[in-house]
Amino acid sequence: RGGGVGSGGGGGGGDKDDVDFRVGVMAVLTASALSGLASAACQMALQGKSRSSNALTIEMAAAAIPFLLAANGSIDPSVLFHGWTAETFIPVTTSALGGICVGQVTKHLGGIAKGFAIVGGLVLTGIAQGLQQEGGLEARHVLGLVLVVACTWIHTTFPPPKAKAKSA
Repeated sequence: RGGGVGSGGGGGGGDKDDVDFRVGVMAVLTASALSGLASAACQMALQGKSRSSNALTIEMAAAAIPFLLAANGSIDPSVLFHGWTAETFIPVTTSALGGICVGQVTKHLGGIAKGFAIVGGLVLTGIAQGLQQEGGLEARHVLGLVLVVACTWIHTTFPPPKAKAKSA
């Protein structure tokens, strides 16, 4: 019994796979909406209020620390680095540098460009992963790639109209 898209999900409407699928879709839609809202708020702070993107990045990181501690089940900051090795700092450092780059892109180009950059990174990651695996890219990955390229081409070829400035 598969619960994937187009599989029919097995039995009737109360099937566990169907419920899991619906919960998953709702979680993705909610996360996407919140991500868009956060992107718009960051863009407004960076472009509209002329905030420093580095300061905003540091503020967001500092605000996340209590949540990380709470998720770890302890309020002792020393547990954050328990078990770390020198290699652990590689993804942490590259992620931090990536966050700074994202802040610069958002400040200077906006949230839409940031979204395209993220999607481009995901596409490159998918292609690289497909090249490393024996079977290459699966049909669903190729379909996703085609859809992303088509949507990007449509958006750049037929951009939405610019909002007219309000006259006083």
